Amino acid sequence: MQASKEKDIKRMEHFKSNLQVLDDSSLVKNNIHPVHNGATPLTLPGYKGKNVVIGVIDTGLDFGHPDFKDSLGNTRVKFLWDQKFAVASNTPQPYNYGQEWDSLQIMQGNCPSVGNNNGGHGTKVTGVAAGNGITEFKYRGIAPEADIIFVAIDFNNSTEAIIADAVHYIYEKANQLGKPCVINCSLGDYYGSHDGTDLQAQY
Repeated sequence: MQASKEKDIKRMEHFKSNLQVLDDSSLVKNNIHPVHNGATPLTLPGYKGKNVVIGVIDTGLDFGHPDFKDSLGNTRVKFLWDQKFAVASNTPQPYNYGQEWDSLQIMQGNCPSVGNNNGGHGTKVTGVAAGNGITEFKYRGIAPEADIIFVAIDFNNSTEAIIADAVHYIYEKANQLGKPCVINCSLGDYYGSHDGTDLQAQY
């Protein structure tokens, strides 16, 4: 500790680091545990998203992650539309761009869409919304039993109404499943009105 004796040294500090991943307090801070447990004034036990669809519009999804599978290992992703893929036989209509896959095709390994686009943002967002915590229980999402419909946005497509199409797609698929749906879209830009008056926002 010879350096500590130098006259220009004003302070020295040493401590053992104990870093760990965080973001495990959001369930507590947002009162999700009482909702999951059906605490008063809720009238039913276990509000965990069962028989509900969570739609996510984002970058991409690691649909093979265990937190997006059920206890039997089946995918909870009912449909995935990747807008970046070229037109093919599985291009969803009436949009006429990108490609889509259903849960069976995903389970069979026939979906080449990847989830690490833009640093895995879409996977992170979907985990917060609907991850079931199979990998690490304390990191389960808000609705761990919900079905998932995912749209991977093509950020280079400036000619289509890509967000409006994604919303329409998700609600149409949820209607096919006969389930209520909520959509998360953690995307935006600096153009447009930002007051809800532009046509896409109104749609």
